Amino acid sequence: AGPMSAAGVDVARGGDDQTVLARRWESWFAPLEKHQGIETPDGASVAGLIGRALLNGGVANVDVIGIGASAFDVSRMQGLHVRAVNFAEGSQATDRSRTLRFANVRAEAYWTLREGLDPENGRGIALPDDPELLGDLKAPRWRMTSRGIVIEDKEEIAKRLGRSPDCGDGVALSWLVQIVERKHGPLPRQAFVGGQRTPACVYLTG
Repeated sequence: AGPMSAAGVDVARGGDDQTVLARRWESWFAPLEKHQGIETPDGASVAGLIGRALLNGGVANVDVIGIGASAFDVSRMQGLHVRAVNFAEGSQATDRSRTLRFANVRAEAYWTLREGLDPENGRGIALPDDPELLGDLKAPRWRMTSRGIVIEDKEEIAKRLGRSPDCGDGVALSWLVQIVERKHGPLPRQAFVGGQRTPACVYLTG
């Protein structure tokens, strides 16, 4: 009930990776939609999934690295409300204290999600009961560099997990509001979907 706020779309790069759509209504996340890479061999197939996800309104933040660029282009040509996110781009943002900077958009995305999940000062994020997602969000390690906070590469996380953290990336993309608004302007105000909410299942501690 009510329009969706945003969907994060992490596009599979083939193999055992998954294309994950993380749909969000304000701070409440629906169960993740997961598709094996073999099911999304090209941008057109991903655009079809995005089109269905946006039937209830909202915007899709699409990871445009690799095949995601094709999915974004096809979606845009079809008139879908999509926005491009490149995790490798530099970031000018700071953390909530306005003292720490980020080396790139990936660090900004995950750190912003971390702050949103803070049980004391967060945003009351309600995540789906998903063991794979929980593992993805607990796995990333970070370090401070001269460029700012760096979140380790997806490939390094995959080595420890034995799989790609596609679910975590999908949720991080869906939560990206600050980055999208800097590039494209404020998102339309959306209605919050009511109903019983589940407490955030993880607070990222680094």
